[in-house]
Amino acid sequence: MAQAMWPQDSPDRLEDACLRFLAKNLPLISEQGRVRLPSKRDTEDEGDSVDAAGATSSSVDGDFDGSSSVDPEITTCYHLRPGVFLPKSICDRFFTILLEEEEEPKEVTYEKLSIFGDSQATRLSRLDLRCVADHSLVTGLKMLSTQPLTELIMPCVWRCLPTIKNFKTLRSLRLEKEPTTNAVDAFIQGQHRDSMENIHNVGSQVDGTPLFSADEDYYKLTCPNLQRLVLHNLQFRASAVRDLSFNSMVVASLLSPLERLTHLSLSMCRVNLEELSCLTKLTRLVSLSLSNIRINDFSAFLRILQPLQKLQHLDLSQGDEEMNPVIYPNADHILKDLVALLPELVSIDISGTNLAGFETPEAVTHRLVPQKGEKEEERCSIPGLEGRHLEFLGLYGCAYSACNRKHIPAKRVTGEANSAQTVLAVQVYVDNHLILIKALNDLFNLFRYATVANHRLALEGVLAAMKAYPKDSSIQIAGSASLFYIAKGEHKQYITYQHKRDLVNLLLSAMYEHCFDQTMMRNACLTLCHLSLPGDVMFCYERLVKQLLEMLKYDYRDEFIHRLGIFLLNCLACQVDGKEKELVGKLGAVETMLQIIARKLRGSDCDDVLEVAWSTLWNVTDETPTNCQKFLSKGGMQLFVSCLQKFEGKPELLRNMMGLMGNIAEVDALRRNLMVEEYVKIFSSLLESKSDGIEVSYNACGVLSHLCFDGPEAWTLETLTRQEVMDRMKTAIDRWPVHSKRNINYRSFEPILRLVNHYDTPMVQHWACWALRNLTAVSPEKYCRLLEREKGREALENLVNDPRPDPTIKKLAEKTLEKLNIQNVCVGSNSESDAGSSADSDLNEGEEVEEDGEEEEVEELEEEEELEEEEERMDDDDSEEEVLARNGHGQDFEQMDDQH
Repeated sequence: MAQAMWPQDSPDRLEDACLRFLAKNLPLISEQGRVRLPSKRDTEDEGDSVDAAGATSSSVDGDFDGSSSVDPEITTCYHLRPGVFLPKSICDRFFTILLEEEEEPKEVTYEKLSIFGDSQATRLSRLDLRCVADHSLVTGLKMLSTQPLTELIMPCVWRCLPTIKNFKTLRSLRLEKEPTTNAVDAFIQGQHRDSMENIHNVGSQVDGTPLFSADEDYYKLTCPNLQRLVLHNLQFRASAVRDLSFNSMVVASLLSPLERLTHLSLSMCRVNLEELSCLTKLTRLVSLSLSNIRINDFSAFLRILQPLQKLQHLDLSQGDEEMNPVIYPNADHILKDLVALLPELVSIDISGTNLAGFETPEAVTHRLVPQKGEKEEERCSIPGLEGRHLEFLGLYGCAYSACNRKHIPAKRVTGEANSAQTVLAVQVYVDNHLILIKALNDLFNLFRYATVANHRLALEGVLAAMKAYPKDSSIQIAGSASLFYIAKGEHKQYITYQHKRDLVNLLLSAMYEHCFDQTMMRNACLTLCHLSLPGDVMFCYERLVKQLLEMLKYDYRDEFIHRLGIFLLNCLACQVDGKEKELVGKLGAVETMLQIIARKLRGSDCDDVLEVAWSTLWNVTDETPTNCQKFLSKGGMQLFVSCLQKFEGKPELLRNMMGLMGNIAEVDALRRNLMVEEYVKIFSSLLESKSDGIEVSYNACGVLSHLCFDGPEAWTLETLTRQEVMDRMKTAIDRWPVHSKRNINYRSFEPILRLVNHYDTPMVQHWACWALRNLTAVSPEKYCRLLEREKGREALENLVNDPRPDPTIKKLAEKTLEKLNIQNVCVGSNSESDAGSSADSDLNEGEEVEEDGEEEEVEELEEEEELEEEEERMDDDDSEEEVLARNGHGQDFEQMDDQH
C-alpha cells in the first residue's frame, strides 16, 4: 500500500545526463568572446539594442563613446560555436540544468546567459531568472530579448519592464520579491514605515528608474497574449497607509491593457482593493488570488467581483506570524453573498479569517425516518456554503476551529485537523509565506508525535517550500526537520532517486546560506546521515565535501555538529575509489582533520571526534599517496606521537592511527619518512599490544614488514637492528589466533601480494601469508573472490612450489589455497545464473555490514545527544530548546526517538 503512493524509481534520463555533462563542460559547445557591458546609463536608455552576444550593437572590440561618464566594463561571455544549434525540445531543460549545476552561491551571471542570446541557434519558451545574480538581471534579460518566450519568472526590477513588454509571445509572467522577516513584519503590522522604504523601492525611484513617470504608459504591460500574471509581495513605495492609493494606481496601470487575463495573483501586494476598479474589466478571469490583502469594504469589493462571472478560484486568505485570524463583521453573510455572486466558483480560500463563521448546530428530530416525500437535508458545517459542493476550501488558521468540523462541503480542505489537511496546506501555500511557516511547523510536529500517512506528498511539499525560499531560515529549518523524519521513516526505501537528488541539493543550499545557524546545520547533517552514503550523494560529492569541510572550520557552541560533520566526511571517504579520495584531500580534508586533532590535544580531550578524525585520515590515505604526503608534510607524525603519549590505552584510537601508518608504509617513496628511531621503537613496542584484539599488533607488524621489505641497506637505525625487529614480529604473529575476527576492510590485496612475492625476507612473507590466511578464513565469500581476481592463487602456488620459504609459511599458503578451492566448489555447485546472483549478493554483503554499522553509529549519536540534552533540561527549566521553540526555531531534533 505504501509503495503504491510513490512513483517508479529510475535514474536520470539519458537526455538529462548528457545535458548535465554539457553544463559542466561548456567549452565543448561554446566559446568565449570579449564584449562591452552596457553602463548604467546605457541600461536606462531604452533605445539601446543588444546583440546576440549581449553587447550593444557598436561595442564589441571597438572604440567607445568618449563622452560616457562611466568607463565601459569589458568582460568575457559565452556564445555557441559556429554550426552548433540546440533544438527547441531541449533548450528549456538545458537552461534549468545550467542553473542547477551552478556552484554556490547559486547565482548565474550574464556570462552564461549569453549562450542563449542567439534565438536562431537556441529557442527558449520558459525562463526562470530567480537564480540570476542581481547585477546581471537587466543585462541578462536584454541578451535574451529575442527569444520567443511564453513564460517568464523573475524578481521585480522595474528597469526590466520595457524589455518584458518586448516579449509579445508571453502568456505567463511572474514578478516577485522574496519576503524578509522585517518586510513581513512591516507589511502585516503597518509599522516600521521608514524601514519599508529601505527594503523596497525607496522614494520616487526604483532601481534608478522614476517610479511613476509623467507618462503612465511606461508601466502598462502591453503583452497582448498574456493570460497569467503573478505580482507577488511587491511594494511600490513605503508601507504607510497614505501610500495605498498610490500603490493601487501602479497596479491599475499594469493591469489596464490585460483584458485577456485568466489568472491573476496580487498576493501580499500592499494595495487598496476597493480602488482597483480595473479588475471589473478582467471578465475572463477564472482564478484570482488576493491573499494577505485586507478587505476594508466588502460591499465595494463585491461590486468589483460582480462582473467576474467566470471566476472558479478565489483566494482571500490572511496570515501573520501568530496566525491570529482576521475578524470581519457579519462574516456569515459575507461568505453567503460572495458565493451567490460567483456561480462557477469551485475553490475558495478563507484561511486566517472568520469567514467560515460559527458552526451551524445540527437540527434535532425524534423521527427515526423522514416522512414520505420528505428529502433528507444535507448537512453543512460552514454557514454560507449550504448547497455548494467545492473542489477546494482553505480553512487553515480559521477562527472557531472551522477545519475540525464534521460536514465540510469540499473534496480537499487545508487546516490543522489531521495530516491530510496539513500536508495539503504545505503544498498549496507556497506563495503564502506566513501560513507556509506555520504549516511546516505543524507538519514537523505531526511527524514527531503522530503519523503522516502520505510521505510522498509531504516530501514533495517540503521540497517545493524550501526551493521557493532559499534565504528564509525559518522555512529551511522547519522543512529540514520534516525531511529528517521522512529520510529515516518507514517509507524511506520508496524515496526515488530524483526525490533524493532534490532533497540533497536543497539541504546543501540551506547549509551554504545558513552556515552559522546551528539548528540548520544539525538538521541537515542528521538527515544526510540517514541516506545511503556515499551512493545517494555521488552526483554532488565534491559539493558536499566542500560544505562539510567549511562547516568543520566554524566554532559552533554545539560540539554535536562537529561530531556529525566528521562522521559524514568519514562515510564519504570510506567506500569510494582513489579519484574521490584524492579529491577529498585536494579540498583540504587532511589539513582540517589535523587541525581538529591538534585542538583536541590542546584540550586533552580524547573523544569520538578525535577517533573519527584519525579514522577519516586512515580512509583518505588508503592507496592514495598524495594524501599520505599531505599528512607527512603538515606535521601529522608529530601529532601521531603526541596522541600516542597523551592518550595511551585507547584501543579505537590506536587502531585508527596504526591503520594510517600502514597506508603510508605501503607507499615506496614515503616509507623512508617512517625510518626514524622514535617511530620504529613505537611500532616495535606495539607488536606486543593486545588492544582491540589483534588489530593494533597486526597493523604495527604490517608497517614493519614494509620497512623490512626495502632490504638491509635501507635500514638506517643503529640502536634497533632489523633482525631484532623481525624476531619480535615472529613472536607476535605466532601469538595471533588465525581465526581472529577482523575490523578492517581491504579493497585490494596488491600491497600484501607484493610482500608474498618477496623471497629475500622470510618474515615479510610470513606476515603477508598469515594476513591472507586469516582474511579468507574469516570472510571467505568476500576475500576469496578478491584474491582470485587479483591473481593471488598464482602467487601462493608459486610460493608453495618454491623450496626457499619456511614450512610454516608454506602451510599458511596451502591452507589459503584449500579455502579458495572449497569456495570455488560452493559457488560452482549452483547454476551459472545463481552463481552470478550469489556473487552480487556477496559483493553487497560487506557494504551492508558497513552501512549497518554506520546506522548504529548515527543512532548512538542521536541517543547520546538526547541524553545530554535531557540532563540539561533537568538542570535548567528555561533551556535553549524552549527558547528556540518559542521563537519558532525548535525543530532541531533535540529529543530523538529511542532508536534501540
